[in-house]
Amino acid sequence: MDFSLRSRICKVCEYHQQRKEIVPAHDCSKNWYGSSKGMEPDMAVEMTHNLKDSGCQIQVLHADNDSTTTSRLKVDFDDLEKKDDQNHVKKGFSKKLYELSKKFKELKHPDVIPYIVRCFMYAVKENTGSVENIQLALKRMVLHIFGDHTLCENAEWCTYAKDPFNFKYSSLPNGECLSNDALKQELSEVVGKYERRANTLQNMGSTQANENFNHIVASKAPKSRSYGGSSSLSNRLSASVLQKNEGYTWLSKVNEASLLSPGQHTLKLAKQMDRRLNRHRINQKTTHFKRRRIQLRKLKKKSEFRSQIKEGTTYENETEVNDAISDIQQIPSRLTINDSEEFIIFDLETTGLSRNSDITQIAASSGSNIFQRYIMPRCEITHEASKITGLTFSHSTNKMYLNGTIVQTCAIEQALLDFIDFLKLQNKPVLVGHNITNFDMMVLENRLREFSLFATFSAHVKGFIDTLKLSKRVFPKDKVGNYKQQTLVKEVLGTEYHAHNAKEDVLSLKELFYQKLRENCTDDDLHHVNFYHSRLSLKPLVDKKVINTSISFKLARSGITLSHLKIAKTRDINGIKVILTENRVNSKYVGSIIQHLTESEE
Repeated sequence: MDFSLRSRICKVCEYHQQRKEIVPAHDCSKNWYGSSKGMEPDMAVEMTHNLKDSGCQIQVLHADNDSTTTSRLKVDFDDLEKKDDQNHVKKGFSKKLYELSKKFKELKHPDVIPYIVRCFMYAVKENTGSVENIQLALKRMVLHIFGDHTLCENAEWCTYAKDPFNFKYSSLPNGECLSNDALKQELSEVVGKYERRANTLQNMGSTQANENFNHIVASKAPKSRSYGGSSSLSNRLSASVLQKNEGYTWLSKVNEASLLSPGQHTLKLAKQMDRRLNRHRINQKTTHFKRRRIQLRKLKKKSEFRSQIKEGTTYENETEVNDAISDIQQIPSRLTINDSEEFIIFDLETTGLSRNSDITQIAASSGSNIFQRYIMPRCEITHEASKITGLTFSHSTNKMYLNGTIVQTCAIEQALLDFIDFLKLQNKPVLVGHNITNFDMMVLENRLREFSLFATFSAHVKGFIDTLKLSKRVFPKDKVGNYKQQTLVKEVLGTEYHAHNAKEDVLSLKELFYQKLRENCTDDDLHHVNFYHSRLSLKPLVDKKVINTSISFKLARSGITLSHLKIAKTRDINGIKVILTENRVNSKYVGSIIQHLTESEE
């Protein structure tokens, strides 16, 4: 209908004033000398007068409540009626609820605030034209949310009266009403303010078209660049108006009006964009689209809520100057495997069968790259281990032998550092080994922690896969006999190799994995590198029968420890439920875990 612009700068004026020259006559872009906040009401008054002079009488103004535009207009237009904008009302109400969520944990659940906002907007929009009905609906809304249905008798949307015993809230957590009396009082006060100004809420309009126009302007004159010092801003604003009114074909129409070619490619592309925009506008009005939008918002809120539970404090006002900040530990997410995953096959040989044994050999393979280190043992190699691996150590010569042949050795710390450097060649690879869950990973973790290298190791590895567990699922026992690696290679691949040499074990397992096992890998096969430590930490819950072994296995597979569950509980009342649900554990265990943690704290 009309548009205007304000600018406080002119580059031509600035240039000559800096040189202390007389400013020549020019088309000056500077037309405003006040503050930036005063621009909006001044332009609104100007455009309203322009429309009146052109014969367009404005009777109703739909706008937000952020400026003095309406007050200034009523000085010249006594009969002007102000109506609220539904989008700004909704945002303002949502903002008040998020402020309350800082005091009340019940509002932090991702489903609660969106549900209250929807109830509020339904109460207002379904009673358009009646101040009394809006006031009653708002009062009924608060009572309904807190389980009081005395005013819901004539409300068709409330099904409590039909079946009081089985009634559940479709959008509130666990289908139960809110129950905090202090929250009820605060929410009643917030809604009460809207009740008292219900006359401005009836027949609300929408400024969405104006917001869309602002978006078009921002695409042609982004705030990151300054165009206000020349006529460029006016031209870009005019182009935005043309696009808003004429669609994407405006450029071709301008060319034709200027006796230029419309540009066949430009016109074709613009028509395609216009058709796409019209289809989107039609789709936006459908019930399916609106329901889908609500569903996507709900999923986004849930995702953000899960992230907040797992991440802890990441961004707050004055966070860095707050000495009390300690909630920064991140809870690991459930591990998933994809088609672009990178794998490193590895194996260890040790001084014995104990999980605290020293490592005598590390071997790994990734693509065509092969890693191998023989490690000087710090304790005696047991007779059984030497018999299996062929590795012996002579104290008289201080050398290690493989089947009687001297091999080059290095210190354990250096070997671990070299192994980590080999892992860095890939982007967060997955380690693959046979029977590594119960032995190799435990031995490796103990040695890495001994030299304070476990954190560095964990940062460069996504997780590990145990081919023993994978083989038991893929190969029937009656076809392979047993699940030793040597047997599997012989029965499945039809080849034999020198077993119990780390390098030979790695190369044979690599063939078995990529030929027969890789395609059968699922998310459940992937384990967190902290799996062993996580299971130990969850053992008190298993011993007291709070959870069973299967659940502790699921949580440990993601690296969840008992301390992570405690942190989740302190961050939010539903924190533990979030962790269990993400790891596919039934939420019925939430109550018993919270009770155990509470008792242990006391």
